[in-house]
Amino acid sequence: MQQSHAVLGEHPHIVYPGNLQGRHPRETGPKGAVLVKVNDGRVTSLEHRALDVVRWASITVDVSGTSEHPELLDLIRGHIAQSAEQADGRPIALRLTVIGTTPLHSRLILERAVFREDVETLLATLSDDVWLEKLKLDTEHPAAPDAVDPTVAGKLDQEVTRLSQGSAIAQVLEARLAEIRTKLPAGAHADAFIEQMRAEIPERAATLARSLVSEAGHAPD
Repeated sequence: MQQSHAVLGEHPHIVYPGNLQGRHPRETGPKGAVLVKVNDGRVTSLEHRALDVVRWASITVDVSGTSEHPELLDLIRGHIAQSAEQADGRPIALRLTVIGTTPLHSRLILERAVFREDVETLLATLSDDVWLEKLKLDTEHPAAPDAVDPTVAGKLDQEVTRLSQGSAIAQVLEARLAEIRTKLPAGAHADAFIEQMRAEIPERAATLARSLVSEAGHAPD
């Protein structure tokens, strides 16, 4: 949480009151002004008064160990509800980061848009007004179980990683992104979209490959 106000000095007092309203996701927490009471030329008290209309919040939820989608959503809901209680009834602009090791990793990455819709539906069940400004996924696959041949699993995983980071896929990706870029309107949003795709597509491809390998390994004989 970014500091909203601070006393920088005394005798004489130097007080930084902070902003009246958080302007972007990094300016989280209460914002307002500082009420200063003076008696006979001396400061007798300082009191911060929260005056913000909308409050920014940044929450990181560790979903390690969750293996069912409803369980994961319940965990996220609990964290968001707790943050909403601290907003004193104000609407919240939420930046949510989901981390941890979970078997749901592949599903979350491959169905990112669906997961965001699930979170937004979840927010609608809260009594407080919460808007999802950004959702960031930073989860990981669980370690391979002991029952799996570590040599085979290790080689497959290394090969998937090598291919996803290789120059061949990078060349194909850049060619496709160039085609997409010509069809988008000029502007910062288009540039940001292309950069996001450049960062996410190799990982999504690797996740899909690992998922297909895993399903093949568990298929009945």
